[in-house]
Amino acid sequence: MTNFSKLVVDSSTLPNVQHSGTRLLSTSLKCSNQSLNGEKFERVIRNNEFFGRLSKCGRTYLANRGGWRQLTSDNDFEHGRETILHFVWPNKSGPQFHDLTTLEPAKVRPFPIRITNILDDKILLNDLLAGTNVMPKSVNVPEQADPNQLYFVKHRHGAQGKSVYAYHRNALLMTWWNDSSKKKNVQDFLIQEEIPPALDSKGRKFALRSHLLLFYRHGEQLQALLHRDVTCQSHSMPYDRSSLAKAAHVSQAGKHHPKPQLLEELDEDHPAKHCFEQLLDSCKVLISKLRTATTSLDATHPDVTLFALAGADHLIDSNGETKLCEINSHPALGWGSMKNVDHGVYKRLIEETLAIVVFGDDYAATSFVPIR
Repeated sequence: MTNFSKLVVDSSTLPNVQHSGTRLLSTSLKCSNQSLNGEKFERVIRNNEFFGRLSKCGRTYLANRGGWRQLTSDNDFEHGRETILHFVWPNKSGPQFHDLTTLEPAKVRPFPIRITNILDDKILLNDLLAGTNVMPKSVNVPEQADPNQLYFVKHRHGAQGKSVYAYHRNALLMTWWNDSSKKKNVQDFLIQEEIPPALDSKGRKFALRSHLLLFYRHGEQLQALLHRDVTCQSHSMPYDRSSLAKAAHVSQAGKHHPKPQLLEELDEDHPAKHCFEQLLDSCKVLISKLRTATTSLDATHPDVTLFALAGADHLIDSNGETKLCEINSHPALGWGSMKNVDHGVYKRLIEETLAIVVFGDDYAATSFVPIR
């Protein structure tokens, strides 16, 4: 095995290390060997690619759990032993860790991308859930489409409403599909049938965002928790099935969206007010299928915890039934498309995620609900 402590000390491309007892964190910045708490911890961890997913509230929470200090020289390491980081949480574009069998680089780290891609890739997710009625109906080729139905064409790796197209007639869908002048591989697109949507009091469609905490420890099955804080975001304009305006059909399109609300903040007659149990039921189906598809996790090193905090987008049809739209293993956590969500929602979500995966706290003390 590579001596990671030596790499850490000698390589400019790898971080130095901090520790608190058996816990280890990484940082690329220099500081004293004094205990890192509060603002000092914030300065050390900030802008480190190994912690790209940590917002300021996450860094503050780790600091308040306390006792971190930095190891800065060979004398700080136990010679002859591997020095392994305890926890990393990079962005999707940051460092990736593919080998399940090793402790390096951290004991608590994200799932390999080949695992999360099952969720992120819309086509793979649709295949995973085929026949379950959890997602909207899909067709493989336009010839199978109902000429009177509205269809959404989505790129398998699209995000934030990008690369999503609405087609009202089969003829228009066929024209797009067969247009060789557009640089696209049609096999990278999923064609989904529109579900007759439930509408809010102002006649707008809406989308729900929930968060799933997935984690795996050696000898256990894949664990999953659903957070009770589910946000509801109405579209920026009223729904009109015949409208060609993307904002009428796609939640991220348009401007001047109303402020997102939690389910508990919705009016009593809102179609999404009491949908949490339905979301939980659909997630149970998802996790059951995912456990079957991820048996390779059995090879994970016995001292490693793998995790992901995923965002799931849901729709509700006119009959009040929920449908899973897509999943993102690296969702916006209070920034980007979620910047208008109340700060306290993501503060609670991040802190409770860290409590469970970094410190091993019981989920019963959090707002997470087990998906069994």
